Amino acid sequence: MAALVTLLLALPSCSQVLDFSAFRFTDEGDAGAADAVADVIHDLPPALDLGAPDAVEADAATPEDLAPMTDAPVMDAPVTALRSCADHLRAGRTASGMYPIDPDGDVATAPVMVYCDQLREGGGWQRVIDLSDGLGCPPELASDARERVCVRRAGPGETVTVFRIAPEVPYAEVRGRASFRARGDVDGFDNPPAALVPDGAFVDGLTVSRVVEGDGRELREHVFTWALTDSAPPERAPSAACPCAGGHPAFPAVGDRYLCRAVIDRGRDGGASTDARPWRDPETPWLLPAAPCAPGDPDGWFRTTLGIAARAPLDVRLTISGGISDAGSSEEVGLASLELYVR
Repeated sequence: MAALVTLLLALPSCSQVLDFSAFRFTDEGDAGAADAVADVIHDLPPALDLGAPDAVEADAATPEDLAPMTDAPVMDAPVTALRSCADHLRAGRTASGMYPIDPDGDVATAPVMVYCDQLREGGGWQRVIDLSDGLGCPPELASDARERVCVRRAGPGETVTVFRIAPEVPYAEVRGRASFRARGDVDGFDNPPAALVPDGAFVDGLTVSRVVEGDGRELREHVFTWALTDSAPPERAPSAACPCAGGHPAFPAVGDRYLCRAVIDRGRDGGASTDARPWRDPETPWLLPAAPCAPGDPDGWFRTTLGIAARAPLDVRLTISGGISDAGSSEEVGLASLELYVR
């Protein structure tokens, strides 16, 4: 009973009438408790009359007032997976970013997230590789953190390191850019005739090809090449110059799908040995194939249109064309950055 009285004393004043008619008591003790409760209710102070509330004029709500009280970003509605970046662009998704694609249109297969460049060169491009500063090197290449380049995993006598990229969609166009560092005697397309074969090292630089099946074997369709040469004047080392300056011509399958650039060799006249020469940055612009030499894209961008659309791997080859000794290579090309897109 004491607990019941304490509870009632804790109640705030109210204007409602408490009706105890529903309570029934079965013995004298319960009846006594009812009398005590009645006495407590009788002694409660009367309810306060607060009157009607004053009218309050509210300011108009602003968008900030209606914003959710959270720092979390407001998520857009889920994006339906389409077959390609180009399909997303046609659907009105014009912002570059990550999009889900389902190349086969198979709802039973989970879509894959890819980066779509929807702004450059008409948009609809899927990025298939993006490495920079020696980070994100494919496993076939080693990362040189000090020099910030990807380098070949090669022993004496090896001149080619190959890695492949498998785009998820059929494509008929490829675009991209690359940058490099080099050491030793890089000499562009200066190769002995025996090296002028598609699977050999026909350039100091990087070559991208599309792999297609034909006659029961793999064939490579050349996409683009970046060639690096020494900065020696053509009259001193004609074959080491870019083709537009009178250097050795590109391999026939390369055609005019290449850029050539000279690398400053500051140790050449200082008497330093070839193997001791440090890594160097190109200090001349990319040059177009045709003579007289004219600057190409300053960042090494290219765009190649292929014959037909096909879902086929891209074959990427980081090569040196010669100068191998038992002690290692007297020339080396380091891949500092590479971006490739397909459409």
